[in-house]
Amino acid sequence: GFQSEYIWDYLFYIANKVGDKIAIPTDPRWDGGLELIAKARRKTHKEIVAKGINPTYQDLENALKAGADYAWVVGWVPERYIERCFIEVSKNEQIHDIKGNPRGVVYNSRDILESLRLGKEILNPESFQDARKLWKGKLYQASNIKCLDDIQKGADGIIVGSSLPELAKELGYLR
Repeated sequence: GFQSEYIWDYLFYIANKVGDKIAIPTDPRWDGGLELIAKARRKTHKEIVAKGINPTYQDLENALKAGADYAWVVGWVPERYIERCFIEVSKNEQIHDIKGNPRGVVYNSRDILESLRLGKEILNPESFQDARKLWKGKLYQASNIKCLDDIQKGADGIIVGSSLPELAKELGYLR
């Protein structure tokens, strides 16, 4: 899995300074864990998103019990807790399966589930603009955001990972 060149405390400091919400990785493959949600909860009053695949209701419930305000789920549409979920669809056609009012839908330029299955990075062949046509609610953009020019027109928000320090510098939050 991915491991950042930056320590968690530094990335948290930047996210807490820049973001309106803070996404905390919960999957060990990405240097995450539920204990980081509790650590983040002690350091901020901002909303926390448990950013992981969270493939089952148990995973979703564990993330919320650990102190997350919302959970990120990938490749499935939960019926319970939907208002507390950011739903990352693996294929844009899954948008049609969403019933209820999720916190938001996430378009990821990477196909995370296929990348994990094959053990290498697989890009999403579908576009953000195609997802925007299908979903009129809040649509967030994730992955491969390294600078402001990478943000798609029509994105209601972005989720920035390893490029957060560089983007924060471009926005004038860091020197």
